Amino acid sequence: MGFISREPEGPRHRLITDAPKVFLDRWTGKKWAPQNSSGRFLGDITTRTCLTHSVNTCSITILEKIGVDAVLDVANKLHLPTRETFPQNLTLALGTGGVHLIDLVNAYAIFPGGGRFVPPVLIEKVKKKDGSTLMEAAKPEPVQVYSAQTAYIMSDMMKSVVENGTATRARQLKRPVAGKTGTTDEARSVWFVGFTPDVVAGVYVGFDDNKPLGRAESGGRAAVPIWLRFMDVATAGKPVRDFVMPEGIERRSVDVRTGLLARSDDVLKLTSWSRVHTKKRSRSRPLFSISFAEVDTLQRLTPTPTGQLTPVPARPQ
Repeated sequence: MGFISREPEGPRHRLITDAPKVFLDRWTGKKWAPQNSSGRFLGDITTRTCLTHSVNTCSITILEKIGVDAVLDVANKLHLPTRETFPQNLTLALGTGGVHLIDLVNAYAIFPGGGRFVPPVLIEKVKKKDGSTLMEAAKPEPVQVYSAQTAYIMSDMMKSVVENGTATRARQLKRPVAGKTGTTDEARSVWFVGFTPDVVAGVYVGFDDNKPLGRAESGGRAAVPIWLRFMDVATAGKPVRDFVMPEGIERRSVDVRTGLLARSDDVLKLTSWSRVHTKKRSRSRPLFSISFAEVDTLQRLTPTPTGQLTPVPARPQ
């Protein structure tokens, strides 16, 4: 939820340093040195890479910058329980707040839904044996909680999770899919919430007694295959279509070395989506959302001992 929170106005830099760091949690007053599940650090990366590969340190950095209250405000907009089950400290960035799967799935539904929230309906209609209607639930009215542009950018970012991140198994659906995996400490609980433009579904895997599932288990390994079996049936017969980009978004190129708008003569460029603003944008200003859409460029980068990404010669075509 930190990725959808609005940041303060002013100059913004979209590269986040993924490196060993000791955080001083101002909400608890305690020091904390979190690690990535892979045990590796990637150096300077974008918010999209952070989301795609579930990079813990960068997620915590984002939460530290925007503040816990901003994330709780997002949860409230999505009708998720907050004060009772969400911790008010930096661990919130790693998903330590508890939610029911139905609430989480319904929250994700705002992204393919153009930013609109609709309360879930468990039973739409009950019919008698003779076919007459015994009960029919009133259709809830959607509420616009985020703009269609914000919803699209979030969907596009989460497509990277499926295309080259922690949920690549979902590519077997052979249609555009976006989503996010989740794995707790010791893999006691794992999950995946994924969606197409038409269907949103979530899968949770865990033991009743909260025992670890196994050292190698994760959301991408245990939950995604179950999700895939369901979605094969749920999307059968539906046309294959991508998420529709609304008006008010423009596509720009950014410099992977700085996260700023790329000049025409720059070599290392990445594709990005940005909200359209009426004010003239300076080349020194970063975009509102930077996307890693050209994987070949990433493959031509290598981390230095200091953690910075530097270009290496491209392979012959």
